[in-house]
Amino acid sequence: MTNILLDTIETPTHIPITRDSISDVLNLAADTIQNELDLGDRDGDLMNLLVNAAMTLLDDPFAGLEDVANRCYGEELKTVRGWIS
Repeated sequence: MTNILLDTIETPTHIPITRDSISDVLNLAADTIQNELDLGDRDGDLMNLLVNAAMTLLDDPFAGLEDVANRCYGEELKTVRGWIS
């Protein structure tokens, strides 16, 4: 079984998919959803948390949400939870 997180993937146009391109696409998707659905700040924060969690898991499949909070925001998870409560 192929692990797409570890193997190099190529698109039909043979352009390698990189970590940066994954980040760009996830952020574009989050921005598009937020703008098209006119989401508020809380929902936007959740979308950004999702993107950051995905990128953290790409680097470390065993990371937890506490790791995401620490690595991406320099905060404890309880602080990040306060932003979206």
